[in-house]
Amino acid sequence: MISRLPLALLCATSIAAATTPEPVAVIIDRDSRAYEQAVTGIERAGHRVTRLKADDPRLEAKLRALPSGSSCLALGPRSAKLLERETRCARAALFVQSREAPAGLPAVTLEVPHHRQLGWMHQAFPGRRHLVVLRQPGASNIDDEQLRAAATAAGFELMLADVRSSGDAVPVLEAALRGHHRSAVVWLLPDPVAISTSTVAPLTQTALAARVPVVGFSEYFLRVGAIAAVAVDYSACGTQALTLARSGGEHVAPFLQQR
Repeated sequence: MISRLPLALLCATSIAAATTPEPVAVIIDRDSRAYEQAVTGIERAGHRVTRLKADDPRLEAKLRALPSGSSCLALGPRSAKLLERETRCARAALFVQSREAPAGLPAVTLEVPHHRQLGWMHQAFPGRRHLVVLRQPGASNIDDEQLRAAATAAGFELMLADVRSSGDAVPVLEAALRGHHRSAVVWLLPDPVAISTSTVAPLTQTALAARVPVVGFSEYFLRVGAIAAVAVDYSACGTQALTLARSGGEHVAPFLQQR
């Protein structure tokens, strides 16, 4: 029987609380649960947070009025663009892809290198060496060769399963698992066709019926039966971005941690 494994979290979760409150301004693209959790994490670390909106016509004046020594964080790609030329405060961005972050603006990106996730999976599922990934050829963001190299380095044999339409997802998975159910792990990566609201639950249940563990990329996968998931700890990401703003540097990826 497959037992449920701990949820893997992204972003640092051990950043120390502030010893003295620091003024922090956050520029927010839009209202969202993720952004609010990031701000809450900064506040819980002891900082005074001023919330600003990217579409505020008085944004520039409000930034000029910030107390000396403030840090400014951009939550989202639009806010990152607006903060690009701001020089009066320590800056960093969060909730952006590497390609979206302006040059010179350090960012906690949303990309987590595959090798870090695979390293955790290798430890979590000893003895399982076939890695099944479903994707639509030509439409997926998955780089086949990079993923294959990372899988090989982690001790897996990558099995890419082509899904042409959402209705094909379950039969394709069943075919991929045939003869490999004792050695396989199903890794559900973002894909516009293979992995959708209509396919996640059937795919997960199909794998579990074959006693094959499933790893998803958000807590939602746990609710539909996945054994483990990689999820973003948004609160920790907020304090990680603040630390990056103070220290400077380049883009950093959230790091993988068990909990």
